[in-house]
Amino acid sequence: MRRTLLVAAGLLGTWAALRPRLMNLGATRPERARPLPGDDLVPGPRSTMATTLPAPPSRVWPWLVQMGAMVDPPAGCRPGAGWYSVDRLDNGGRPSATAVLPEHQHLAPGDRVASSARTWFTAAVVDPPRALVYRFRGTMTGRMADLDGPLPLWAVDSIWGFALIDRGDGTTRLLVRSRGSGRPEWFHRLAALLVWDPGHLLMQQVQFRGLRRRVARAGPP
Repeated sequence: MRRTLLVAAGLLGTWAALRPRLMNLGATRPERARPLPGDDLVPGPRSTMATTLPAPPSRVWPWLVQMGAMVDPPAGCRPGAGWYSVDRLDNGGRPSATAVLPEHQHLAPGDRVASSARTWFTAAVVDPPRALVYRFRGTMTGRMADLDGPLPLWAVDSIWGFALIDRGDGTTRLLVRSRGSGRPEWFHRLAALLVWDPGHLLMQQVQFRGLRRRVARAGPP
C-alpha cells in the first residue's frame, strides 16, 4: 500500500512539473502569448496547443465547422460529424466522419452543438475560415447553465477555440486555445489538475492527428 502511494505521488509530482509545458504542446512562445478570439469570454488559466496541417485554411475550415457529437441531440441543438479524436470516449463509439458533410456546414454565433446526449457547446465565435470558438457552461452533473447569468456552484465556464493561420505555402497553423474557470475555485483547480487537463491533452493530440489525416486525404478541392 505504501509503495502504491509513493508511486502515485511520484506520478502526480511528475505530471504537475511537466503540466505547464504539456498543456502548451506544439505552440511556440509567440503563439502562446498571442491574443486569440474568445480570450475575453472567460477568465482563468489558459493553454495553447498547436499543429501544422497540410492544407490552407479554406480546406481545414469545413472539417472544423461540422464538428459535434454524433448523437440524438438535446432539444435546440444540432448533432455533428464527430470530433476526430477518441471516438469511444467522446462520440458514443461511432467513428467520426471521414468526409465533409454538407448538412453540417452551416453554423452561426449562438448555435448549439451537441457535446453529448445531454450537453452542448455554444458557438461563441464563427469567423470562417479564421476562427471558431466554442463555449461550455454547465455543472459537474451535466446541467447546462445560462451564458449570461451567474455561474452556479459546482459549475465550469470554459472556451475551446480554434484559430487558423494561413502560412502562405498551402499549409495552416492551427492554434487551439482553452481557458476556463469554475465554482468553487479550489475544486475547479483540483479537477483540472487531475482530470480535465490530462484528458484535454490526450484528446487534443489525437484530434490533431485525425484532422491531419483527413485534410491530407481529401486533397485539393
